[in-house]
Formats: sequence, C-alpha cells, structure tokens
Amino acid sequence: MASFLLLFSAVSLLKIAYAAAPAGPIPRSVTWAPKSYGVEGPWWAVRTQLGTPPQIIDLLPGGSFQSVVFGADLCSTFCDAQTAGLYNSDESSTAFTQTGPPIGTNGTNFMTRGINYTYVFDTMSPVANIEGAPDVHIPSFDMVVWTTGFNEFPGGSKYGLQIGNLALGATDINQSWPNDGAPRANGTLVPSFLFDAGITPSNSYGLHVGSVAMGIPPSLYFGGYEQSRVLGLVTAQSYGLNFFPIDLLDISIGVAVGNSPFDFTSKAGLLAQGNASIGPALQVHVDYNPPYIYLPRSTCDAIAAELPVHFEPSLGLYLWNTTNPNYTTIVTSPSFLGFTFRLNASISQKMTINVPFSLLNLTLTPPAVTQPTAYLPCSPLSEVSVPNLGRAFAQAAFIGVNWQTDGQGTWFMAQAPGPNTPSAPEGVATSMQASDRFVVPSTDDWVDTWNSTWKPIEADTAHVNSSIPEATASSSSKSTSPPSSHISPGAIAGTAVGALCGMVLIGTGVWFIVRRVKKNRRETGMSFNIRSPRKPPPVVTYHGDKRDGGFGPQEVQGSAVPGAQQMSKQQTEHPRKELPGDHAYELQS
Repeated sequence: MASFLLLFSAVSLLKIAYAAAPAGPIPRSVTWAPKSYGVEGPWWAVRTQLGTPPQIIDLLPGGSFQSVVFGADLCSTFCDAQTAGLYNSDESSTAFTQTGPPIGTNGTNFMTRGINYTYVFDTMSPVANIEGAPDVHIPSFDMVVWTTGFNEFPGGSKYGLQIGNLALGATDINQSWPNDGAPRANGTLVPSFLFDAGITPSNSYGLHVGSVAMGIPPSLYFGGYEQSRVLGLVTAQSYGLNFFPIDLLDISIGVAVGNSPFDFTSKAGLLAQGNASIGPALQVHVDYNPPYIYLPRSTCDAIAAELPVHFEPSLGLYLWNTTNPNYTTIVTSPSFLGFTFRLNASISQKMTINVPFSLLNLTLTPPAVTQPTAYLPCSPLSEVSVPNLGRAFAQAAFIGVNWQTDGQGTWFMAQAPGPNTPSAPEGVATSMQASDRFVVPSTDDWVDTWNSTWKPIEADTAHVNSSIPEATASSSSKSTSPPSSHISPGAIAGTAVGALCGMVLIGTGVWFIVRRVKKNRRETGMSFNIRSPRKPPPVVTYHGDKRDGGFGPQEVQGSAVPGAQQMSKQQTEHPRKELPGDHAYELQS
C-alpha cells in the first residue's frame, strides 16, 4: 500500500510539473534591469548572467554577431561602466578566450575610440525564467570583452564608456574563428541557440526599445514579438551582413491632434532640402546601437530651422533653447517628425513612422557634459559615414528580424506605440514561425497610445515661428474678451432704425415692379421663359486613369505632400432628347 501511494504521488508531481511547463516552443522574453543607463538617453537595459558562478551584467539590446561586454581591466578604480557591471573571465570556470579574428563583426557606435579587446566564450543566461520550465543557459556565448576605450565628441572632449550591448543574432547561426588548423571555434548567438534547442519557434526576435523619459516600457522577445508594439503598416525587406538597410524617401513635420505649434500645419521635403545630391531616396541603416539619428548636415539643418535649437559644433549636436517659450509647447504637443520609407522595397508604396518631439527631447548628462543639457538627437554625418537611424529613432519603431526564412532572412519595421501600451505577460506574445515573412500588427490606434500624455494646442493658442525667440507661444498673451466699442448707444439705435426702414422701402418697390411686369405680359400674350431647353448646356466629362483622376498620393497624418493634381478636364457636348409631354407652362399669378 505504501509503495502504491509513493508511486501515485510521483505520478501526480510529474503531471503538475508537466502542466506548469510551456507546451512546445514559445517566444521568450528577457529580464529587464531595474535601472536605466546611458548619458545620451537614458535607455532601458537587459539584465544578464555571465560565467560560472554568474556575474550580473546589464547590456543594451542591439547589434549583431558578438555582444560587447566591458572587462574588469577597463577600470583601475571606479568608473561609470562599473554601474552596469564588469566581466572578469578569470573568475569564471566556463570562460574560454579566443585569439583569432572573427568572421563577421558587430555594428559600430560611431563614437568609441582607443579600444582594446579580446574574444571570449562563456556561459550566459539572457531570458526570463518561466515557472515549470528549466532555466536557460547558453554555452559558449559569443562576446568581445573591451579592456580599454572611451567616447569622444567632435570637439575632442572625452568621457568614459557606459554600458555594453547584447547582440540579437546574425545572418549565420553562429560566429566562427580560425583555430590554427583545428576545427573552427564557434561562438553561440542567442536567438539561434534558443531555436535550435527547441525553446523558441524560430531564430528571430521582436524589439521595441521604449523610452525611459516618457515611461514607455521596453519589449524584447526571442522567437516572437509583442503584437501591441506593432501598429499600422509593416514593411519587410532583406537585411545586410550586420545592418538593416531601407530607403528613406522623406522627412516631414506634422501634428497628430489639435492645432500646430508651428506657423504651418505640416511641412514635407526636409530630407533633400538644400541638397540636390540626395535624389528621390536615401538609403539608410537602422542600427539602434548608436544613440543618435545620423543624417546629412543639410537634412539636420532643415529640421533644426523649424525648431528652437542651435548647433553646438563641439558636441556635433543641436541643443534645445529651453528658455524659448516654444520649446515646452513643441515637446509636449502632438507634433512629430515623420520618416517616410519604401514599403516592402516597393517603388510605388510607402509607409511613415512618426517620432514625437517628446521622444526627441533627450538629455546629455555628466560625465559627457558638465550639466544636464537638452538636445535634439540629429547628428550631421561626415562625408564617409553611412546615414543611420539609431536608438533615438528606435524609441518610436518596432523592429523585428527573422534570421532564417528558407535561408533568406527578413527584417521588419513598423510604428511603435506611446506610453499607453499594455504589456503582455510571459507566454502571451505572438510566435514568429521559421517560415514567416511578415508580422501581424495590432488594431490599436497610434494616437490613442499618446493621448493621455500629449497636451494638444487649442484653437486660441498662438502659432509662432519657433525660429523667432522673442515670440511667445502662450495663449495668455491673447485677450479672450470682445473688443470694446467706441460708438454711443444712441448712434447704434439710430443706425438700426434707419436700416430697417430702408429694407421696407426696397421690398415694397420690388413687389410693385414685379406685379406690373406680370400684368403687361398677360396683356401681350408673353410668358416667362421657363421651358425645357432644346439644346442642353455643355456637360463636363473626363475619362482618365485613377491616378489622373485624383487617386494619387494623399496627405497622411500631417504630411504636406499634396495629392496628385487632376488633369484639365475636357468639355464635350452630349445631345439630349426631349421626353414626351415636355411642354412649357406659364406660371400662375
């Protein structure tokens, strides 16, 4: 009897454990760090455990191939990078140092200098644990450990490194090194390992970096995505070796709700303004490792000309004029910077991602600067650099990648929501299958995700050109009471009586004239010319294609690009037959 009860208990416990564990591969989220990082943001970070025993290291999500981790040798005493955690391979029993050069590289962050590094493999745990499921430990995790380095502004001022990055996969399932004639050493990448181990349904991820300042929580799933982070049109295209290319067609300024804080409702054409060499499109990379939006100087200047900002050459950035009354109005209003791209690499279709100015009101903090400084994250490119939309842009964009779709990978981009966004609990995210070449957006409205945060401008608020610092954008400067009259009450009354008498006399005269005309026409046998016309007036007709008929591009969410103009219409006369019984009748008096 006792043995039967023992067997029954064991079977029951097994059933409970099986019921608690996830059934089959599902998307897996990450553990987010309890603090934010970065002197240019701040930004949300992923909490990881590296080595054996585990060392807690926080990393920004982004990049491809190997992850960047800061080593213990980076700081001889205390430095800023210690806050996010420093990795010491000497203290891990599972660490392996690789000396050869890797095949494939991580993205650059445009600002780092003086880097020394080593390639290290070690055990890593990047994903959140699920009750009933085994913990995930990735062996031979692929990383490059920086032991020296610093960041440098264009003016030459330097500051210490802050935090590394967690790479999110690559075009290959792993990263290989030559090994002196022996079999290649392979570094493990997170999404490919999870897929190969049957933990997730595909070698993929879906990411929205969110915003610390605006309270938008981050979202990162391997093997899937959070559907509430995908709004509107989704563009899908092929990726490059270690970057995501896409054609940028235009940049515009618009307003989602209410009145505009500018002296226009919308303004397009900012991408190529003052630069004929850009042409109809500019290929850009979407790499959210670097912090800024890196565009041609002419484009940044065109955007800045509409805003209360000034360029600071020593930083290579545009600083907000925070004393300008338009500054607060703009960054709290529903105004945005719209980025229009080719949709699915089409030559005729396009989609736009709107980045509210509230997300472009970022702050540089010490040690990068001596005091907190509000800045617009548009950084002019050098002549040899590639335009790149970095982390500042990614605050408003969902970005996903399916690294393996029948051997041909696809990356996705869509509008991301604002602060009013529900967060999916573990296991509720949408799966991305290995063959998927699309992601399904939610039905949420983008404006609704921002409505509780924005301060729409009312109709009685002054619209001021932000380039004039002396002007005010406050409605308090405008009087809401009616203007006072300088005419006496007696004069007003006299004017009213005179006008009434005049109207009576005119009406009497018109009635008398009409009555005499009708009487004369009866006497002469004439009638009013009220009859069906024997020859109709010209009928306006036009036969053209849909585009010529006004079905061309239309204004969308503040875009100032006008719709297609209709061609001049031809006039053609069409004869019309008289219906039976069509007669002229005389009006009865």
